[in-house]
Amino acid sequence: GLADAQEALKVAPGSPRALQCRGATLWQGGEFARAAADFTQALAVSDELAAPLLRARGQARFYEGRLEAALADFERAAALGDDGSERLFLQLWQAFSLARLQRPLPAPLQQAAAAAPDGDWPRPALALLAGLRTPEQVLARIDATLQGDERELALAEAWFYIGQWHRARGDTTAARTAFERVRAQGIAMYVEHVAAGFELRQLAR
Repeated sequence: GLADAQEALKVAPGSPRALQCRGATLWQGGEFARAAADFTQALAVSDELAAPLLRARGQARFYEGRLEAALADFERAAALGDDGSERLFLQLWQAFSLARLQRPLPAPLQQAAAAAPDGDWPRPALALLAGLRTPEQVLARIDATLQGDERELALAEAWFYIGQWHRARGDTTAARTAFERVRAQGIAMYVEHVAAGFELRQLAR
């Protein structure tokens, strides 16, 4: 994948799509600083891709250890996006970034979590990170409302956010178990699947 992205940039130097592609490939390989640099370069030439690029750069910066910068990217991306589900996922990354920084959720984020804690997925996950639901309640909600592939996909995400919830509380054993459950779901195309691998590496160290 990286070789193809490099070739695309030879064909179209400075292409924001090609930079986005190379950045995503670098991120999946754990090269967070290089990925963030590609996303930054793409942002300089593309307004159309601003929201997904900010989200991707935030995720790169998060695992690079630049939590304040990551949080700023998630906040900007959430403000730009017009997709309600996408905004919720960005709010989830905001929430556990704040937890890593040992800072409380701001009022707008608390209000978003309280608006419909038992609503459509991923609202229960946001309620979890806001302290309004427990992991058991989140999993029970998925079991009660989703079936088949939808349930399996939601569980891959749910276990990731449950892992973040445990990490925020200092329970690394429970966090490790949750992140292992994400990987066991095998939804390799999901950001949560890849990020759970990064979390497990951090916990192993």
